[in-house]
Amino acid sequence: MINSYKHLKFWKHGYKDVITHMAGDGICGKGYLPADGQWFKALELTPFDKVKVVILGQDPYHTKGYAHGLAFSSLPHNKKIPQTLQNLLKEYEVDLGYPKPRNGDLRVWAERGALLLNAVLTVEEGKPLSHKGIGWEMLTYEICKKLAATGKVVFILLGKQAQNYKAACDPCPVVEAPHPAPLSAHLGFYGSKIFTRANEELKKLGVEPIDWRLP
Repeated sequence: MINSYKHLKFWKHGYKDVITHMAGDGICGKGYLPADGQWFKALELTPFDKVKVVILGQDPYHTKGYAHGLAFSSLPHNKKIPQTLQNLLKEYEVDLGYPKPRNGDLRVWAERGALLLNAVLTVEEGKPLSHKGIGWEMLTYEICKKLAATGKVVFILLGKQAQNYKAACDPCPVVEAPHPAPLSAHLGFYGSKIFTRANEELKKLGVEPIDWRLP
């Protein structure tokens, strides 16, 4: 399998639509999150041949200073952890029995084989899901199909936006749960045990489980 995401068909088709939309006001990337140099950070930190688990979310944090290209993650200098990430980390503590991490930086998961991908890679500041439908979905679908073809990846689909890609994950195992956002976490995300369930599925595939421990 070609390792680089830059070989996907998206670059000949969907990416043009994305850029056309974002450049509509002549200032592509201005007022959009994350910064344009970070749109593909998840794919850069976790190359295709290193992926064991895909954690698929919705879209980046729409508050400036938090989104940095990895779904759910927040950079360590942020003293305030986004509520969605706080909910994710609560389940991490209960499911795995690990202590609360020092901050919301999830890059160590990416380095260990967890692709932290959002279904939509950018957002307008202050407007959640504002870039839904501008073309990113083609890339997400193609990534899921490419990884699923290996038969050795587990998909964690969090929320309805992510679960729209379930068919693209076939024949790989899929772990589903509500999104950990404040309005939906209580609908079944708490107690979902997404981390242990994913590792159990990896074992069935003959793949070494992810070490989820955070510093």
